[in-house]
Amino acid sequence: MAPVDVKTLPDHLDCDTLLIGFPVWWYQAPSIINTFLSKVDTAGMKVAPFITSGGSGMEGVESQLERNFPKIDWKQGLRITPQTTDAQLNAWIESLN
Repeated sequence: MAPVDVKTLPDHLDCDTLLIGFPVWWYQAPSIINTFLSKVDTAGMKVAPFITSGGSGMEGVESQLERNFPKIDWKQGLRITPQTTDAQLNAWIESLN
C-alpha cells in the first residue's frame, strides 16, 4: 500500500459531524488516524469514532484520541461487530445529533 501524502488532505472539511472508522488492535487507533486528525481543521464539528475489532473495546480508543486531541468535540464512539444491527447503527447515528 502506498503511503498517504498528507499534503493532499484538505485544511477544512465542510461538515457538522465527522465519523471516523478504522480497525483497532490493542485499544489503539492506527497512526494514520492521528496524522489525519492533526492535519484537518475540525473546529466547529463533532467527531465520532467507530471501530471494528475482534476483541478490543471502545474505551481505550476513545481515551487515546481524547488525550491526543483534547480540543476536538468528541462524541461517543461505537464498536461494530458482526452482531451489530442496523437498528443499533441508526440509534448511534441519531445519538450524535
